[in-house]
Amino acid sequence: MKEIFKNKTICFLGDSIVTNGAFIYNIRSYFQGKKEKCLVYNRGTAGNKAIMAKYILDGELEGMNANYVSIAFGVNDLGIWLYDSKKEVTPEILQKRKLRNDEYFSGMRNILEILKQKGITPIICSPYPVNEMLIEKDNIETVGDNKEKEDYIGPSFYTRATFKNINEGLRYYANELKKIADEEGLMYIPLHEKLYENIDNASDMFLPDGIHYSPKGYELIAKIILEFMGCNVTNVTFEHTPENDELARIERLER
Repeated sequence: MKEIFKNKTICFLGDSIVTNGAFIYNIRSYFQGKKEKCLVYNRGTAGNKAIMAKYILDGELEGMNANYVSIAFGVNDLGIWLYDSKKEVTPEILQKRKLRNDEYFSGMRNILEILKQKGITPIICSPYPVNEMLIEKDNIETVGDNKEKEDYIGPSFYTRATFKNINEGLRYYANELKKIADEEGLMYIPLHEKLYENIDNASDMFLPDGIHYSPKGYELIAKIILEFMGCNVTNVTFEHTPENDELARIERLER
C-alpha cells in the first residue's frame, strides 16, 4: 500500500451506489489481517447529488477524523431522463442538461473548497457508468428513489440506446473532472473509465435496473480502488465478518 494511505482514514461520499457500498465492505475485509491498514467509512446517501453535499458534509464527517474523502457523484446530477433515446432532443432539453451540468460542477467545486478548509485531502472519482448492454424489458423494476425520477422514468426508458446516451453524459463529467484534478493537483480515480472497459461483459456487473451494481460489480470497484491505493490485490471476493457486519449496521443507522 502507498505510504500516504497507511493507517489513515478515508470517507466515501456519494449516492445510492455508495450507500449500497458492498465495495466498502470488501475493502474493509481486505485490510483485516493485514499489517498495513486503512480505516474506511461509508457516507453514501441514496438520491444525493453533488450540489446537496455541502449542506450535510459537516454532519457526515463529524467524529471520524478523516484524512481523505472520496467524492463520487454523477447519475442523479445528470438527470438521466433528459437522455431518453425515444424523446426528441429539443433546445429546452439541451438547456436543462446544461443547467444540471453547471450545477454538478459547482457542487463538486464547493465540496473541494469545504474539504480544503477542513484540511482534508479530496479524492475525485469519475462517475460510475451505467449498463448500456442491459436486457431490454417492458416489465423491468424502474428506478424511483425520488419523486423526480418517478415522474419521468417508466419501463420504456430502459433501452440500450438511452443508457449509451447516459454514459456519454457521464463520460463528459469524467473528462471535466480529470481536468479539475490536474489543475488542482488532486488525486483522481478513473472509476468510469476502468469500469467501462468491462461494459461488454456487464451482464453480471449490474442489477436489472442497469444503474446499481451487483456483488460482482462491487468486487470490481473494490479492486480498482485498492489498486489505486497501491495494494497488491489478487482476490477481490472477500468474506463477511462479524466486525464488518456491525460497522455496516451502525453506518446504516447513522445515515
